Parts: sequence; structure tokens; C-alpha cells
Amino acid sequence: MKSKYIPKTFLLPNQKREFLQEMKPTGGTRLWMKKNINHRGNVLKEAKDHDLNQKCLMQQFIANQFTVEGHAIQIGVYVVLTSVEPMRAYIFHDPINRVANKPFYPININDNQTYLTDGEFRDEVYVSFYTFPETRTYMNHHGYSRWIAAKTYAQIRGLDTSKVMPQLLEAVRGVLLNLRPRLVRQYKHYFKDRALRQRSNLFELSRWDFIVDEDLNAYLLEANLSPEITTRNHISNIGNTRTLHSLLMMTRHSKNVRVRDSNVNVVSGVCYEQRCQHCTDTECQLCAQCLSSSDKTILKTTFAEHINRSGYLRTYPEPMTQEEASLPYSTPSDDVDVNNLSKSENLNREWLRLKCIHDYYWCT
Repeated sequence: MKSKYIPKTFLLPNQKREFLQEMKPTGGTRLWMKKNINHRGNVLKEAKDHDLNQKCLMQQFIANQFTVEGHAIQIGVYVVLTSVEPMRAYIFHDPINRVANKPFYPININDNQTYLTDGEFRDEVYVSFYTFPETRTYMNHHGYSRWIAAKTYAQIRGLDTSKVMPQLLEAVRGVLLNLRPRLVRQYKHYFKDRALRQRSNLFELSRWDFIVDEDLNAYLLEANLSPEITTRNHISNIGNTRTLHSLLMMTRHSKNVRVRDSNVNVVSGVCYEQRCQHCTDTECQLCAQCLSSSDKTILKTTFAEHINRSGYLRTYPEPMTQEEASLPYSTPSDDVDVNNLSKSENLNREWLRLKCIHDYYWCT
């Protein structure tokens, strides 16, 4: 999978030839992280020192990482997928930050406590933001979360932190859209009955781990499909409590919300034209007289999720401004190929676009 947010990655030994070609310009001296299939015991070495015949992932190491008080920082973003067909996905607005136990520079490949290697919460690898006087002041005296404290730390040093969250949203959206055909196939395999799929209360919660470089460019390291969400760990308890509370608000409470037909009806001038009386024109798909019961179920669920999403931000369908919403969704997009979307997917996206035009609340 190619993405500007994913460091160069090779699956060995299948892509050994491509990896050797990548090594040539530097003579194998660039640092690469070897990630075992079980996601534990990752090793950082120069490319020439790795065993290239072992089954593993080889990922380029980002050497110019942003640090807090000289310590490497990792951004953990909780992602919830509430529907596959049509796809709806959100990320929690307040990511968790984990800080390496020892200073990042100078890079010491023999000490994994100076850089972040995997997704485990272990006291000997990570330290709390309260360890550092500056970030401790932000949290104790100003009541900032770790995420806001990290952003404040960067802002004081002249960095533009407003670019980070849009990168996280775009990175997650791009990967999900790339995986969408596979997800849909698996989903339909397990839920062969369409009515059962629509009644399903299932959702998928995962944690996506990012780092940012000195210019706050984000890089996705991995996605953990079974993330640790304990509320007992001193590093993660507060953030995980808010994450879970917001998740249950969106997924459980939304099922009990009574949504009327009037809540999902959108204003469209074409609905009053003769061509929409028989619902044959694609522009008429959202007219009240043209919506099927299954269409209404999709839109009502989207409505309920949106008003109950609490601390979650929508990443797909993609957020937009009202100016962008004034353009039809058939306009080509960098990360969305509208020609490969299903009827229900296009319906859901078009509905959100029209809602956004009339009320900014529905734009993001």
C-alpha cells in the first residue's frame, strides 16, 4: 500500500529484490526497523545488518523525529469503524501521547528505550508527560490534556500544529479506502443476510500509531486491531476513559435515538421537478419520494451517529467546508474514486454534502 503518510515498507523475503534496490544509493547504511509478524521484538539496524531472508516487515526509520524535552513521542489515534457498507469512520479528537523513556539523540540502535518500537504500554519503555516540567505545568496549572500540552510545546517553538490533525484524518481515510473492497467482501461473507447487516450493532475499534518529524509531518507506523484500552495504566487511563465513554455514546446511544423522516430529508429543488416523479434521474435519489426503507435506515443511522459522536471526528465520508460542499461529489478527489463506490456509499456521501450546504454542523 502506497501512501505519503507511510514510511517506505517492504515485506521480506517476498520483496527482497526491491529492498536491495532501495539500499543501493546509501550502501545499506540507512536505518530500518524490522517488524516481526507478531509485532513484538522489533529491531532497529542499518539495512546491511538485517537478515533479509527472515519473514518480516522492513520499515524505513524516521531519523528526524519531533521530540519533547529530547524524548521521542508517539501519537496514538483511536479509530472507530461503525459501518462498512456504506463506510463510516471516525477518530477520537484527543489522541494519546507516549514518550520514550530515554533521550532520542544521539540515536542508539542498541537501546530501544530511546525510540518507540511497538504498541505495548510498559513502564520501562514509556514515561508520562508529567515527567517533564514544561508539559507538567501545562497539564497541572492549565488543565490541558497530553495532546494539547504537546501541541502547546510545539507552538511555543514556532511550529504550525494546525496541520497535524488534518494529516491524521487524511492518512486514516486513505488507508481505509484502500482496504475498503477487502472489508466489504469479508463483511458480506460473515453477514450474508442484508437485513441482518443493517440491524448489526457491531463496530471496530483500533488504534493507529503515528510519529511526526521536526516539521510536524505525520507518518503512520502501524494500526493495532486489538489495542490495549485499559483504564488502570497511569499513562493511558484518563484518555482511554474518555475514548470509551464517547465510543459507547456514539454506538449504543445512537441505536436508541428516534430519528424522524423529517430529520433525514434534505432540501433539493429538483425534487419538485417532473423528472423526479418516477425517481429515474440520479439527481433525485435523495428526494423523499425516492428513498427506499433501506436508504432511510442508512441515513437515519448516520444522523444518529453524528449527533451522538461526542469526542469523535468524522474521517469518512470526508469532512469539508461549505464552499467545498457546493461542488458535487462527482468532482475528482485525491483519495476518493467516486466511480468505484456503491449506491449506498454515494447516497450517504451526497446526503452529508447537502446537509453541510445548509448547516455547517454537518460538514465535519
